[in-house]
Amino acid sequence: DGDSEIEGGWATCLEEMLRYDKKMIEDWNDEINTILIFAGLFSAVLTAFTVESYQMLQQDPEQASAVTLSQISLQLESFSVNPAFINSTYIPSPRTTSIAEAATRINSLWFTSLVLSLTSALTAIFARQWLREYVPWHLAIPKEKHLSSPRETVRLRQFRHDGLVRWRVPAVMNAISIFLQMAVVLFLAGLTEFVWTLNRI
Repeated sequence: DGDSEIEGGWATCLEEMLRYDKKMIEDWNDEINTILIFAGLFSAVLTAFTVESYQMLQQDPEQASAVTLSQISLQLESFSVNPAFINSTYIPSPRTTSIAEAATRINSLWFTSLVLSLTSALTAIFARQWLREYVPWHLAIPKEKHLSSPRETVRLRQFRHDGLVRWRVPAVMNAISIFLQMAVVLFLAGLTEFVWTLNRI
């Protein structure tokens, strides 16, 4: 009777562990699915913006020539001839420099955002593979032994769960969401700078 009560206790413990792990894995899988979908769509949109903003770093030769000729013309018009010296009152505008600096900031923000988004997606894939290995822990013991010895199955489950905690999988799951949120914030910051720069051009 004592042995049967002990085995019954182990069986009850095993059922609770199965229920807990099933709920935990389902929640994490749902979160990973959401992250992968959002990260994929967000990365696609962000890539389109970075392709456009990257061109701001490459100066158009024709536009550069036109700007140079315009500056030379303005400088020639500003020359004043005095008896003692020839002076130019033309002061180069810092507009071009400020736009170039803005382009650098925009691309830095958006490329960093893209890296964070792709890192989130890649980490989510690794986490899903780890969870796929963790799920069948109760199937690792032969069926007849599993039915006759819940204690061994509980010990195996605890061993797997300790590994999950040791590898900081819960912290990794939280970090995935944080990386994706940071990516969105950086994208919005770059978008604000981009719109502001277009308004100044």
